[in-house]
Amino acid sequence: MTTVESFTLSSESPRTARAPQGHGTSRARGALFTAMLALAAVLVLVVLTAGTALPVGISVPLALGAIALVAGGWALGGPRV
Repeated sequence: MTTVESFTLSSESPRTARAPQGHGTSRARGALFTAMLALAAVLVLVVLTAGTALPVGISVPLALGAIALVAGGWALGGPRV
């Protein structure tokens, strides 16, 4: 009796397996994403704690800046799908 190795779409033979590409850039993207989210969190904390003392002309742009940081962090350094 001969046994046959099972093959699925997710398994690859050693000849067709690819080496990971851009390993260092994924870490850099993760660090960028983390740094931008941390800065956005600090901005939100400032707006929430000093929001009543700040004029609307300052607090609204700070909040919009935090939103822009989160969106930019996701676009530049977020996970690649």
